[in-house]
Amino acid sequence: MDYKDVVEFLFTQYPSYQTKGVDAYKPDLSNIEGICEILDNPQKKIKTIHVAGTNGKGSVCNILYNLYKKAGYKVGLFTSPHLIDFRERIIVGEDEISKEYVVNFYKENLERFKKISPSFFEWSTALAFCYFKDSNTEINIIETGLGGRLDSTNIIQPELSIITSIGLDHVAILGDTLEKIAKEKAGIIKENTPTLLGEDILEESVFREICNWKNSKLHKAVNKNDGIQTSLPNYQIKNWNTAKKATEILKNKFKISEIEDDPKPVFAQYNMENFGIAKLRMIRVGNWKMVKRFGLSANSILVDELYDLNSDPSENNNLISHPDHQTRRLELNMDLQNWMIKIKDPAL
Repeated sequence: MDYKDVVEFLFTQYPSYQTKGVDAYKPDLSNIEGICEILDNPQKKIKTIHVAGTNGKGSVCNILYNLYKKAGYKVGLFTSPHLIDFRERIIVGEDEISKEYVVNFYKENLERFKKISPSFFEWSTALAFCYFKDSNTEINIIETGLGGRLDSTNIIQPELSIITSIGLDHVAILGDTLEKIAKEKAGIIKENTPTLLGEDILEESVFREICNWKNSKLHKAVNKNDGIQTSLPNYQIKNWNTAKKATEILKNKFKISEIEDDPKPVFAQYNMENFGIAKLRMIRVGNWKMVKRFGLSANSILVDELYDLNSDPSENNNLISHPDHQTRRLELNMDLQNWMIKIKDPAL
């Protein structure tokens, strides 16, 4: 089987939340523990930061990934869902997981996993752990798929557990109140391991009780951006503050140069408006009707494509020489983000 066949098989043969809904959610972690045992527990051989939350977890993961990458660390990133290619979920350094690794992992483990019959996400999680181990990463940013306590990623022993926000999501699985959902997210808190909460979490008492029980030092992100002029939306400022606080908590384990207070240059330079770029990629592959919906010009799309990793800047010297190209790109991403907020896009 080639890469395309493997991905299609995984989507059709193994239940995922996107295709099976509640039925794909397992009542315990026995499946992921079982397949990782078969794999000699790769999750025990990597260092991780675990990130959960109703909103903001994807952005916080991407910010941390880029900050540590900038500092010279070999960083792994596991996030979901993907938008174009399955390999977007698993990244080391600058590169997505190779097609060859995905195919070989499937061939080596199909028979060994059959008795357990793991879900799509369990399979993907185990794949990520193995890839990070084999890539000799120094730190890995792991995003939960759904909830926390029973999420497949919750067999790691992280250096830090982060909960970005609490809101009413997946109530049929996680509970129909904010307190119940908070308890599910708090499931990623580990004994003798620090925990970080995002700025706006009001259910702090839930987390404090569990942290006291598990001897986990509780930290909370705070807004330190007073007086800084930025065009970034407020929710991304909060995500930035959470990620920055995380690097401060871990500064003795993972040294990183001082981070400037203004997040805008970092967002612009490292393209952390990941969902905005993802939407643009969808437009790029042919859905030009989206251009009108976003209210963007074709030239704006071209400017963004210029800085996409798949573009060749040598063919666009007239654009790359424009003094405001970084600012324009950031503005474009902000337009997309603001539109997504307006329509309550679930990707956020």
